[in-house]
Amino acid sequence: MVWVARGDGSEARRLTRMNGPITGSARWSPDGQRIVFESRPAGNADLFVMEARGGAMRPLTSERSNEVLPSYSRDGRWIYFSTDRAGVWEVWRMGVEGGEAVRVAGAGAFAAMESVDGKWVYYTRQGGGRIWRVPVAGGAEELMTDELTGRLWGQWALSGKGLFYAVFDMARGRRAIRRLDLATRAVTDVMELKKLPVQYDSGMSVAADESWLAWSQLDTAGSIVYVVDGFR
Repeated sequence: MVWVARGDGSEARRLTRMNGPITGSARWSPDGQRIVFESRPAGNADLFVMEARGGAMRPLTSERSNEVLPSYSRDGRWIYFSTDRAGVWEVWRMGVEGGEAVRVAGAGAFAAMESVDGKWVYYTRQGGGRIWRVPVAGGAEELMTDELTGRLWGQWALSGKGLFYAVFDMARGRRAIRRLDLATRAVTDVMELKKLPVQYDSGMSVAADESWLAWSQLDTAGSIVYVVDGFR
């Protein structure tokens, strides 16, 4: 389900009613008027868009493949997404109204986000511990860091000046959110992580002025064991 609320958490309301399929990865358009998200009404994942105030949703993709993790370009003209339509995960983009899509990065590229200045597309690779970038206009990819913990592929965020990412390596005693300065490439620890961030999902965001950083973490996990009398 996709919900919206005010910045303080008040006036929460439900936007989507998919009646079962996993729905999520919602992203605001730069002008705050639309929300793009993924859902699986036919089994595979497709992209949908709807007005932020509510109303009917509109499909953007209808491939037999999976299209997930959408994000808007900074000028609001494009939507980046991850897809396995070529047999391996890649990053593609299409116009905000849908239509023909083009490949941006291949060979396992996943979870893309455009830089604040609109010049670069940043992405990771599913299962890998690296973050890369490639020019929006096309060109050679560039490795930004190899420190991102692999299972935390969604725990990174961009500001205009820094790349933030999670490192959680118990064996080496490294548990921190780090910041890579995009101008100098200097790396600093922002804070120590006390608990494991949520794995295998997107979960980090940073304010434009870097005054706040939000991330999701796993506080508790467990299971319940039941005893059934007279089971046959």
